[in-house]
Amino acid sequence: MTEGAQKVYNFIIEKIQNGEWQVHDKIWVEDQFVAHLQVTKSSVRQAVELLQTNGILQKIQGSGTYVLPMKVSTLFKQKSFPFVPTMSQNDLKVWLEFRKYFEYGNVLLFSQNAEADLLHELEQTYQKMCQYAHDPQAYAGPHHEFHNIIARGTHNEIIICINNILSDIYQSFLTYQAKYLGTTDSIEYHRDILQWLKEGDGLLAAQIMLRHLEAAEASAQSLFQSQDEALPNSEKKIFL
Repeated sequence: MTEGAQKVYNFIIEKIQNGEWQVHDKIWVEDQFVAHLQVTKSSVRQAVELLQTNGILQKIQGSGTYVLPMKVSTLFKQKSFPFVPTMSQNDLKVWLEFRKYFEYGNVLLFSQNAEADLLHELEQTYQKMCQYAHDPQAYAGPHHEFHNIIARGTHNEIIICINNILSDIYQSFLTYQAKYLGTTDSIEYHRDILQWLKEGDGLLAAQIMLRHLEAAEASAQSLFQSQDEALPNSEKKIFL
């Protein structure tokens, strides 16, 4: 990808991420990109074509280019790019189901395999979560790191690899989760997870992690329900 095309690509992703361009919104025409970003038309076309290939945009002949709903499969194609906060209700369910059992197993393995210094690092990271409780953007960093430490502490190469692949998606997801669901419940659940790991009860810690993610799923579903009057059933989306 040329430098100009990368500039256009990043610009479009940022517009979608910050909610300025939402699902089914029409994006700019080529001339607007050229004038605003000082790039060539070929750079705009290259970026838009790649975004179409990746399932983020759809070009309709004679009408324009539109933002598509994000699919879980698209997220995995975008491993090196940030999560775009537009998921269907079904895709959100799939994502949270994966998280529930992935994180549950990670906590169990962490309790069996992690060294004392990783447990100490986990505690320090939890303190940072508390420190940034009133700043969702900042809170997402230590929240994400808390889960990274647990994955590392499993000493399972496949788990660590999967966690690394999902890293960008995960952090962006947690940012939106903190913004729209708040941090209070998250802090309380992570406090209890940490406490029981320190006590050596990995099973109870894992069960609390599972309850935490089930609660997040229920909260997300309530957000979908609040959108029922504003959007047709086929076009519901979540900002998490």
